[in-house]
Amino acid sequence: MLNLILASSLVGLKIASISEGSTVAEVGPVLINPENGKFVGLLVSKIFGKNSQIISSRDILSASKEGVVIDSMKEIVNIDEIAGAKELQKNNLLGCKVIINKSFIGKVTDASISFETMSAINIYIRNFFNERIIPVSRIKKYDRKHNIIILEESNSAKVTQVQ
Repeated sequence: MLNLILASSLVGLKIASISEGSTVAEVGPVLINPENGKFVGLLVSKIFGKNSQIISSRDILSASKEGVVIDSMKEIVNIDEIAGAKELQKNNLLGCKVIINKSFIGKVTDASISFETMSAINIYIRNFFNERIIPVSRIKKYDRKHNIIILEESNSAKVTQVQ
């Protein structure tokens, strides 16, 4: 069984460094690639007046609802140092519009992340009337120009309605 955590539950958590023995920053937005569901990293809230700092997913030692642990502040780098991360600030999985059968069904509001696979497992899609939980494996195509995810039309795929 995969140990999952919601991306939204990470935002605002403290980031602790083992080397420094203290809290060194706070988690900002979570970056997930909409093309493949890969968890790229965590943006870091302003530290020492710097903007656009990130921790790569591979540098996270552990994460829970209590906080995120890294080895050292050296793992907090400029966003330009991680391939594709700057682009994901604009075109992140979270916030994508979602289409199935050429119909808009909502926007991605959250994602469950596995730290074992470093990827999103499910996406949470909300519109005015309801919320759905859909496996990332249903993503058929990503339209980067319009920041839209197109889902497979399979009726056999599991979709969970949330009340």
